[in-house]
Parts: sequence; C-alpha cells; structure tokens
Amino acid sequence: MQRTPPCRQKWAASLRSARLPAVSLPAVNRPQAHRLPANRKPMHPAVSEPPQEEESQQEPEAPAEQQPEQPAAQEDLSWVDSDALAMGWYDGFEQTKTITNAQVKQYWPAGVMPEAWVESIWPATVSPNMLFEVVPEGGSNTVYVKSENATGRTDFFRWFENLDYEQDYVLKMRVKTSNFQMVPTGTDNLIKVQVGDKGNKLLTGATPANGTSDGWVDFEIKLEGLKAAAAGEDKEGMLKVELYACSMTGEVWIDNLQLVPVKSEGGEPEDPTELPVIWQTDFSKTQATTVRYWKDGVLPSDLPEAWDASPATGTFWLEVTPDETGESAIHCHSEDASARYALMNTKLYGFDYQKNYVLRAWVKAENVSGTGLYMRGQVGAGANKNLGDGYKVKGTTGGWVLYEWPLRDLAEVAGDNADRVKVEVYFEKFTGDLWVKDLKIVEDYKLTLDQTELTGQVGNVLTLNVKADSDQVDLSKLAWTSSDPTIATVENGVVTIHSVGVVTITAAMDEDHSVTCTITVDDPAMMEMYETMRNRWSDRMTGNDCADKSDADYKAAMAVYMEKASAAWESMVKKPDGEDDRTTLWEDLDLTIKYPGKGQSNAALTADLNTASTRILDMARGWAAEGSELHHNEALGRDIVDALTWYHDHVYNENYNLQQIYGNWWHWWIGIPQDIGSAVILMYSELDKEFIDAEYATLRHFNEDPTKIVNVWGSYNEQTGANLADTSLVAALRSAIGNNQEGIGLATKHTATLTVNVTSGDGFYDDGSFIQHSNLGYTAGYGSTLLKGIEKIVYLSSDTAWDMPEESIAKVYNWIWNGYRPMFADGAMMDLTAGRSVARPSHTDMSTGRSILEAVVLLAGSAPEEMKLPIQTFAKENLIAGADYSDTFYSDMAPASMVAAKNIVNDESIPAQVTDADEACYAKVLGVMDKFVAHSENFSLGISYSSARTGRFEVGNNENLLGWHQGDGVTFLYNGDQGQYSDGYWATVDPQRLPGITTDHNTWTLDTQQAWGKYTGNANYNGGSTVGPYASVAMNFKNYGKDDSENPDLTARKA
Repeated sequence: MQRTPPCRQKWAASLRSARLPAVSLPAVNRPQAHRLPANRKPMHPAVSEPPQEEESQQEPEAPAEQQPEQPAAQEDLSWVDSDALAMGWYDGFEQTKTITNAQVKQYWPAGVMPEAWVESIWPATVSPNMLFEVVPEGGSNTVYVKSENATGRTDFFRWFENLDYEQDYVLKMRVKTSNFQMVPTGTDNLIKVQVGDKGNKLLTGATPANGTSDGWVDFEIKLEGLKAAAAGEDKEGMLKVELYACSMTGEVWIDNLQLVPVKSEGGEPEDPTELPVIWQTDFSKTQATTVRYWKDGVLPSDLPEAWDASPATGTFWLEVTPDETGESAIHCHSEDASARYALMNTKLYGFDYQKNYVLRAWVKAENVSGTGLYMRGQVGAGANKNLGDGYKVKGTTGGWVLYEWPLRDLAEVAGDNADRVKVEVYFEKFTGDLWVKDLKIVEDYKLTLDQTELTGQVGNVLTLNVKADSDQVDLSKLAWTSSDPTIATVENGVVTIHSVGVVTITAAMDEDHSVTCTITVDDPAMMEMYETMRNRWSDRMTGNDCADKSDADYKAAMAVYMEKASAAWESMVKKPDGEDDRTTLWEDLDLTIKYPGKGQSNAALTADLNTASTRILDMARGWAAEGSELHHNEALGRDIVDALTWYHDHVYNENYNLQQIYGNWWHWWIGIPQDIGSAVILMYSELDKEFIDAEYATLRHFNEDPTKIVNVWGSYNEQTGANLADTSLVAALRSAIGNNQEGIGLATKHTATLTVNVTSGDGFYDDGSFIQHSNLGYTAGYGSTLLKGIEKIVYLSSDTAWDMPEESIAKVYNWIWNGYRPMFADGAMMDLTAGRSVARPSHTDMSTGRSILEAVVLLAGSAPEEMKLPIQTFAKENLIAGADYSDTFYSDMAPASMVAAKNIVNDESIPAQVTDADEACYAKVLGVMDKFVAHSENFSLGISYSSARTGRFEVGNNENLLGWHQGDGVTFLYNGDQGQYSDGYWATVDPQRLPGITTDHNTWTLDTQQAWGKYTGNANYNGGSTVGPYASVAMNFKNYGKDDSENPDLTARKA
C-alpha cells in the first residue's frame, strides 16, 4: 500500500480537526453539502448592514439529507485525484471573527472577516473608497468587494502549510461581478497564489473578465510547478492565497473557495518538447586538471574554465561521477558556505543574436542551505555581458528536476552583433550536495505580431496575425485576450472596437511566449484636444498668452529668454556645407555615448547630455516667444531643427539600449525628455511628420510606463512622489506630440494616485508632512517639484477627455494649506525640508518660496470656494514679501505665474495678510517628518529634528557633503531679516555650529561611497504637541558617528 507522505498526513489531520461538516465525501464529485444551491438568490449588494454571523453560528447544521436538492454533477473531474480529495480544503466563509486591528477595520466596516483569513492587510496604496464585507445570501456567506476608484491596492489572505510541492492542485471558486474593471499584469491579479517559506514567490494568478457577469460563474486556477516556483524554499510547504484588489473598480463577490489536488500521472519526468539543440554536453568527456577542488584531478572537457571567485576555507570539492542510470554528472559537495565557484565553457560561436534560447539542465539537491546552484549566459564580443542570473536551486529536490533559464534579448544586452555565448554554472556559498547533468542550449521560438501599435475608431474591425519562427509551434492554441473588453474584444485575432480608449490585445501560447498590440481608439474631435495641449504648453513655455506685453517684468523675462537663446545659438557647432562629421553640438560638451558598464552612477557622466538638451530648449523658447527679438528668426529656426535632428540621431533615440543606462538616471528619464518634448512642441510647425513620429517613438521608448525606470544596474525602479509627477509630464508631452491618448491617459491616471494621502512610504500625510526617499522630510525639495508637476498635468488636461477628477484636485488645496503654508515665512520656504538642495549654489529659501508660489497662484483661482480666499491671501502676503526682497522676484517667474501672481497682488478684494488671529498665530508639529514650526506676530520659528523613523540629512550626486547635523535640532528664526538664510547662508555657516544642535564636532567623510544612505536618528522620543499658538517640543538626542560607536556617551534631552 502506498504511504501518504508525512507532510500530507499533517495537512490532512489539520483539516480533519477544522470546521468541515461531517458529511461523506463522494469518490469524485464535490461533497453535496458544499455545493452552491442552484436556486441561490441574488446577493444583496448593500454594504451598510453587518452579516448575521451570530444567528448563523447558533443555528444547528442540517443533516446531509436535509440539504437543498442538487443537480447531478456533469463536469469532467478525471484529472482530480479522487484518493486525495479528502485532503482538499474548502471555505464557504461561514465562520467569521471580530476584527481587532484598527487598520484592517477601515476596510472591513462591519467589523468581521472570514475566520481563517489573516487579520492583516497590505494597503500598498490607500483607498478610502474600497471596502470588503462578509455578506449573507441564501443561508450562507460570500465575500463582497467594492471599489469606487482605481487608485487603491489592498489585499487580504490566508495561509496553508505542509503542502506536497510535488503535487499539482486546482483552486476553484464561484464569482460574480458588476461593473468590474481591473487590468491584470504578470504580478497583479485579483486572485494571487504565492509559495515559498515566506509566501513571497509568485506561482500564478488570475482575474475574472471585466464587466458584469451573467450571475454566478465557475472560476478555476490551476496550480502547477509549486516546487520550481518556490526556488528551493520548499521545506515548510507554504502556500498563500490572496484576494488582491489592485487598481480595480466595481463590485465582485466570491464564494465556495476550494483547493483540490490533481491526479498525478506517475513515472519519471519527461524532457519538455524538443526544440533544436544548439549546444550540449553530457560531461562524458573529461580532461586532467591541476585546478583545485576537483576530487580526482579531472574536469569536464566542455567546461574547462573555472572562476574561483571566493576561495573555500573548508571542505569543498567537485567530481564527475555517474548517476543512478550511468549518465555522467557533476557532483559538488560543500561543508563551507564561503566558497563561490563557477564552471564555464570556452566561448561558443554561431549564435543568432536575433533569436531566443533556453539554457537547460537536470539538477538535484540534497540538504542544501545558502545560495546553492544557479546558471547564466554571457554574450557580447567578450562574452562578458550578463543575460541575468537564473533562479537558485537549494533545499532537497527529491530527485532530478529540470532547470530552465531563458536567454533573451541577446542583441540588446550585448550591444554588438557578435555571435558568442558563454555558459556559466555557479556553485555558490552553500552547504550540502548539488548535482547537474545534461547541460544544453536549445533554440527557443519567437512569436511576432504583424502590428504592435494601431489606431482605430469605434465600429472598426481589425485583424491581427501571429507568426512563429518555428514550424513546431501550433498557433491554433493561441489564447487571445483584451485588457479592456469594454473598449475592444478579440476572437482568434479579429478585434472589434466598441468605445474610445487605449486597449492592449494579447496573444499567448503560455506565460513565456506572448505578443501584444496596443490599440488607441480616438474620436476625430480628439485631434483638436491634442492641438489644444500643444498650444497650452507653448504658451506656458513662452508667455505668448500674456495680455500685457508692455509689462516691465514680462519684458525682463523675455530678455532673459533671448539672452539664453543667443548664447546657445552663437556657440553651437553649425552644420557644415559638406559631409556632416560633427561629433558634438557644442565644443564644451562631450556628447559621445560612452557606456562604462553597469552600476556607474556618477552624474558627471551624463551631465553634458542634459546640458545640450537644455540649450536646444533655450533656443526653441527664444525662437517661439513673441516677446523675444529672435521670434521666428529663420536662421535660428533652421539651426534648432538641425540640432534636434543631430541630437536624435547621435544621442537620444528610440533605438537606445535601455540596459545601458549610466550616469544620473534623472537625465535619461526626466531632464532630457522634458527638454526635448518641450522643444518639439515649440518647433512643431517647422518639423516634418517623419521626424515628429521619430521623436514620439523616442519619448515612448523612455516613457512607456511612467511608473518605472531602468536604473544603472539594468533593473527597474518604481517611481513615486515628485519623480512620478515628472515622468507623468513626459507622458503628457508625448501625447501632445504624437496625437495619441495613451500618454495623457497614463499621466492623469498616475497623477491622481499622487493626490492620495499615504500612511507609509513616499507622499503627503494627513498631518501635512511630505516624505520622499522613504524617510526624509522634503516639502521644500521634491514637494515643490510635486506641486508644480501636478499643476502642469491639471493645466494640460483641463477641459479635455482626460480631465483630472475634481476630488483629486481638491486634495491638493489641503496640501497647500496644511503642508506648504506652515513652512512659509516672509516670502521664504524654510529650509527645514530642503534636503540636499541646500548645498546647491542656486538655492535659497526665497527662491524656493517663489518657485512654490508659482504653482500656488496658478491653482488658487480654481480652489473650492471655502478655500479660495484663504489660499489667495496666504499667497498675496508672501508675494508682497518676496517682491520687497528681490527686484527680479516676478521676472524670475514663468510668464503665466507672473501674470497670475500680479493679478492676486493687485486684487483689492484679497486681503494683504491674514487677519484671523488663529490662522496668523499658530504652532504645528509635522510629526511624520519630525519638523516643527511656530508663527507669532513678531517672528516665525522652525526646528528640524529627526528620530529613528526619519533621516537626519541626505547626501547624493556628490551634494551636501557637510550635512552631518541638519536634522539634529537645527533652529531657524525669521524675524524680518529676509537675507538671514538667503544671502549665502549655507556656503558660509559652520556646519558643526548650526543653531540648536548638540555635537562633539566629530565628522566623517561623505562622498559617493556614502551616497543615499538612510542616516536615521537613533532615538524615538522625539516630537511635540500644540494648543493653538502654544507648543512643547522635545528631542532625545543620542550621538552618532560613521558606525554609531564614536563617543556614544554624548546625549542631550532637549525641549
């Protein structure tokens, strides 16, 4: 008799002791007592009534024969393991528990949730308009989810343990939807299943179809390959099922959740479908070696090279040995977790870099802890460009398992057309035993779609065709899906368009082989909207919509535009009459792309590239501005077009390898594209369609998803806060350039998410604090950029099909009042939250104040009525103060802001200062970012402190190298002397004698090696309380050094 594995015994026992009703289990069919009644009534959608859990818990369970009559099951369950069915799991949500966690209760307003589910929730993006509820229907419970906007990302989950990872399962449930909208991705689905010891290895996921379902429908997710997905974390047999409401809207109901084992076919695992083998080795050929670690003095002839990256200090050896069938295998035994050893072949030739490949081998592990075994491929002329490390094999595999790792994008990663590939097998920092055999590279197939981007109109029917570069691919098995069936549906490649919007059509053979086509559905009237966006941005950049062009400040601004344009034009290397052999556009700038390799983040490497794009924009602004003496100068116009063309061809274009980002990422993803996008809009009438299309393709290449950028290591970083506002502006500009709604749609969508107050991470908090870079108060730095960025998106999208939601914009006015206003004094924005920008020569608290007021005055006119006058009064008071300090206060503004600012100052209905004593004299603790401000009739005071929650200072991009004490209680006093902190303060003040700090004058070197460190305080008892204008503030200061060990006895309790 076959013995049930211990982990399965434990699992079964735990389920027998759970709450499953005492009913007999049919051999194949689901238990009748658990079937959804065929006459189940529609669910009550109301969420205000709590479920009747007390009544349902007290009612005795009916005997099996009294259950509602069920129709006979007709479904094919031949693939279900009937012997293991009793070990399956079922949840009808009948048992509930009272929620005690306050955060969880926000999302479960009735105060109860399913009993077996974890009382924890992950609000990646907080959404007050999302809720969950256990709702009774037909005598049983269902889980109901409702979301009114797509800004939230929230989940709840339950664990399973001691699963047999060699077993496959199916997760079954019943679902019902109403106006449901959610776009699934590779990682985001309504139902997510994860494995591994921490439940953080994604196995699979699925999302019901968008729209409204026809009542209740069956929904299944097959769970296969648990062991491979766990990547060695398989000892505990953990599995996590998540209900993940990610950026969804509408309603969804879920019931009858089941986990059922799948019948195994038995026998040895078979090799996958054979594809052409390009190279392979079975390790049967060996050669003598003097390389250490090889037990018998021989190594495989096909892997003759080795890299002893980290020498072993204990027992570590390898050998070529026969396996149980007589095949040769490499066996590595280690009792020393310090060794890192790689085997590799000599360079292989003849690879087509336009094709994809798969690295395959059979591997086995026994009692492996540590990193384990992994493989990778290298390409390029030197075979030294990494295609990515494969997954790690560790733990105990229980026999031979297939290892597969895709080798893709060879040409893009290599950056050349060499045909070389090197295979590397790593045995890295582990203890235990590892084996590998039958190593090969097989040619993978590629799918191609005849169209990857299309435009259409409502009612159009389009046909997409897929081809494979291998005759072995059965394209009849393609699965076609639409990201939004309300916009377009697809069947066998035939797409029918239903409404305006952007939709992605996907054709997939499996998760590794798919192709997509993005279809933009426009209304002809939208062409006018794109033109409106271009005109608006041109006016914003030039001031051409200024009504009074005789205004002295307007003329001064135009003079600056002309001066910058003239300087750039005069020094530009002009196009020669003959062959264009220029290597730069300006002799003082090196515009040669010199990729230095991964990880090179020195901003100086790309500074010239961004300086050149800024000069091009300066020339375009001088040409386009009506108040400039260079307005529409023909010679200048020709040279600008030439500069744009040269820059596109030699520096920044749609063919650039995004895996070769270097220097300052900001230049690539924000600085350069904003400059080029703006210049193209200003020169739009002078550019031909072919070049406009090329620039649109370039901007989309670097901005396909505004939430993601590729860093200098070749991996993706998620953009948040001010950075996301900046990348969203690039998306909006590319829409205006390309007459395509995708970018502006993404811009308004992501900008709306920025207006939601957060409870962790980057963003604005309810107390007015603004955090960027995870723990730094940055209202005067990135907060300024964020406010200006949001204003620009609001301006561009206003009165178009992509208008920002009013509720999102309304939140920005609360920020102005509760976050920005308290930090102002005498026209200046206090440097409490300026971060590393205080080290820049151009920075002053007055210039920061002016910059923020530029956005405030543009937004003020559209403020809600109850906030309009207070915000305008706050702006007017500080505008007057700023103009008193600087003669160029208005002319240094963008023309649009200058006009709006002067209109507020000249409007006699707006008070020149706050008259309400409670609003004029107050104290405020911004606890999340550890800052304090107080305002009285005669002075304003600011204190910059920190704690174990927040950073003391920031150093990065070789800036703020003397910032040691900027968060140690530094005190700022504003008493009418506006030059106190504006006239070279940070360049001349002793950084070890800042007012309010306690120090022993200990310092350490801050340079690129210490850049972007967290540098948090080391005490928690820091903060304060307020009552009107009165406050108490305290800081428990503990000394710190480079390693928190220098003079640890220096402490100060300051209040």
